[in-house]
Amino acid sequence: MESSARPHRLIRFAIFEVDPEAGELRKQGLKIKLQEQPFQVLALLLEQPGRVVTREELQNKLWSTGTFVDFEHGVNTAISKIREALGDSADNPRYVETLPRRGYRFIYPVAAASSPSPAVEAVREPPLQKRRLFVLGGLALIAGTAVLLALNVAGLRDRLVNAVGGRHGVPLQIHSIAVLPLENLSGDPEQEYFADGMTDELITNLGRISALRVISRQSMMRYKGSKKPLPEIARELNVDALVEGTVQRVGNRVRINANLVQATSERHLWAESYERDLTDVLTLQPEMARAVAQAIGSALTPVQLNSLTAPKKVNPAAYEAYLRGRVPVYRGDEEGRREAKEWAEKSIALDPSFAQGHLLLAHAYLELGGWSEMPRVEAWTKAKAEAERAVALESTPQARCMLWLVRCFLRPELTPEFARTLHDALSADPSNPYFHEYYAEWLTLKGRHDEAIVHARKAHELDPFTAAFDTLLISTYIYARRLEDAEQFVTGFAARHPVQRVAPWLAQCRVDLLDARGDYRGAFRLLEIESAMKSPLFRAYLYARLGRGREARRIVAEQERKYRPVSNRALDFALVLATLGERDRAFEWIEKAFEEREPLLWVVLGHPHWDQIRDDPRFQWAIKRRVGEVKGPYVPSQGK
Repeated sequence: MESSARPHRLIRFAIFEVDPEAGELRKQGLKIKLQEQPFQVLALLLEQPGRVVTREELQNKLWSTGTFVDFEHGVNTAISKIREALGDSADNPRYVETLPRRGYRFIYPVAAASSPSPAVEAVREPPLQKRRLFVLGGLALIAGTAVLLALNVAGLRDRLVNAVGGRHGVPLQIHSIAVLPLENLSGDPEQEYFADGMTDELITNLGRISALRVISRQSMMRYKGSKKPLPEIARELNVDALVEGTVQRVGNRVRINANLVQATSERHLWAESYERDLTDVLTLQPEMARAVAQAIGSALTPVQLNSLTAPKKVNPAAYEAYLRGRVPVYRGDEEGRREAKEWAEKSIALDPSFAQGHLLLAHAYLELGGWSEMPRVEAWTKAKAEAERAVALESTPQARCMLWLVRCFLRPELTPEFARTLHDALSADPSNPYFHEYYAEWLTLKGRHDEAIVHARKAHELDPFTAAFDTLLISTYIYARRLEDAEQFVTGFAARHPVQRVAPWLAQCRVDLLDARGDYRGAFRLLEIESAMKSPLFRAYLYARLGRGREARRIVAEQERKYRPVSNRALDFALVLATLGERDRAFEWIEKAFEEREPLLWVVLGHPHWDQIRDDPRFQWAIKRRVGEVKGPYVPSQGK
């Protein structure tokens, strides 16, 4: 006779599942010990997720009549045991929320299923593969590329309550998102690179949704391991919603659990679980980005949809090497840049067709040349070759932008083609702060200051806790001669950053502002306090401004004896000599800055302290040359 047995009912949330009939709580398929009374409380809460279960209901259903004292002790103990089993916190709950004097509420999205999810096999694996890794998605900055798409849903799919509608039918207003650093639950610090890399990739893919402002990776890393409540984090970042989650990796299998939380109400808008083989990991983050866009009702353009749907497989070992190299390249030190170069080379050796590996190597060479840690022309020529390979393999806006960036450093003229490439890159990746930075600098050189300020502000909004973007916005205000705005932003600088870490940046901004105001005595006094902040040549410049020409010339002569090519000092010499009235020598040094491909040529020619020679046709020629309107050094007949 045919069986009429009911399907076995399971309740799933995050990485857990509850089997009410068996009385079992399981984590990743492995049973977790939970006593009968706490289990019954948990089961009752799971029957009505999102609803407050009062203390009276708990007492009436699970405790005998007339046992008030036992109930008070018992329910508190049961909730404590539940939180212990789930790794939850009473102060910052993820699963069980306490409403004082009222009751309890299960706040995480819940899904029903009719079969258990398989336990993740971690035994009989070699030691490296035995590590259980748990991470959540993330995002990247500049060399971030079109990676990570479709991951199969492995249970736990719950596209939550009113995904596109708020309370009383009011549509959700989600215009900005931050991705919290993925939590590495493996307990193995060596696997943090994987969690951070996946975070970068999710940020990059979400950043392609033009309707969203997505906070960049640098600003999000300060919340790694943070216990701050989600609404507080959202206020600090000025975002409407947060993505959080975990990633588990065993051998070549990756499982990701993620959820989207509305910031003000802490309401869960979307939750999903994915599982993929590592060879298919490039399909993961784009799929998650599409799911988030759908959950908040954000329409994708055809271009954005295409960038989030291109399926691609990857060599697991090459991808791991790439992830290991992405983290150190942003550390800001020579060791990190060289480490990134080594990992990129390893990634390419494992899979020469992996475009992201070539793009990472181009980025590393660009940085090494910019900091003169390799001969500049050699480093940038190698960067150009790697960027060309990346474009040939995968012609993304990010890859094309990197190629043009390197070409412009090598020429060094910011050609109109570069501006068009930047515009295209911004259209495809509007949440990349570096693209906004480069475009702001281009617009500043062109004298389009109002537009430059818009992009400098956008870069700062996307990466509010990186001091470089504070200084970008302050300098853009200074170049626009909007000194009151610059001063107002300088005032808030220290409040946004740990003072000890940004003291040199802050002092530099203050000195630049005093210089732009013509308060050279005030700038000199501050320079005396922050003696390590500027080069000796800037001190010479202030001496010249204060009429102390003898001291200024003494420093210039001393520094000329010590000068070495590609030291990023040619423009400093030019500025002092221009202030001393020695224009011909000043323009000789400006020409040397072009010859040595000084990166500072990006912007500094727009600073007010060059106003003293801005009327000289040779200076106007230098500006036009920098933006690709003219070629070669100034010749009087050319300037007529």
